[in-house]
Amino acid sequence: MISNISFLISIMFSYKMTYLSYKDKIASSLSALVLLLNINILYIQSAPMSEMFFIMTILGTMYYFISWIFTDKFLFLFFWFFCFSFNINSL
Repeated sequence: MISNISFLISIMFSYKMTYLSYKDKIASSLSALVLLLNINILYIQSAPMSEMFFIMTILGTMYYFISWIFTDKFLFLFFWFFCFSFNINSL
């Protein structure tokens, strides 16, 4: 169950990170589609392992860091630290 939810949140982070960088909905949809249709990711999310949670925290860390760079709002830096701490703990 955690793997499935992490899979969906990872797709959301992938879409939002690409949209934030390129401001193009087609490129953002394509990046989310690549993650969605990847056979290895589909296998990882269907098995009860912690790898999908790790991928979600990596994408979350990257998204919030890029958001902080583009906007200079410290709230994104707080969320970056939150995702980064979960990323370290999931190793």
